[in-house]
Amino acid sequence: MSGMLKTMDAELRSSFREIYPRLFRFVFSRSSFATGDVEDIVQETLTHGWQRRHEFLEQSSFETWLMSIARHKIADFWRGRTRSRGADVARALERIDEVAIPEDLLKTAELRERVADAVDRLHADYARVLTLRYPRRPARP
Repeated sequence: MSGMLKTMDAELRSSFREIYPRLFRFVFSRSSFATGDVEDIVQETLTHGWQRRHEFLEQSSFETWLMSIARHKIADFWRGRTRSRGADVARALERIDEVAIPEDLLKTAELRERVADAVDRLHADYARVLTLRYPRRPARP
């Protein structure tokens, strides 16, 4: 490797260390990902930038170029996450009959159904009073 290329590579390494915190904040601010996922995206961005440093045309700053790569890496991450979520749902649907429903959940659902039936049999005015007095609330843990 020539002396000029070694100097350029050393400068790029130094730039990466300076850019890392700003790149991290950039990715974090544009996503709702966990810190570990943000770090992964930043590392992928820096790796991609390093591997393709010869493609940098200096039409913008090096940092702007990396931010552009990061935007694409964020989109790639979302696409991968969406695909895996779909696969997770499909696997869950395949196994739904294999897993027993917890007894307390069955009792809660049964009780809710029985109360709804009883309210339906009431005179409309009484039913309205009950639903106003006891609005639907999330179940308590």
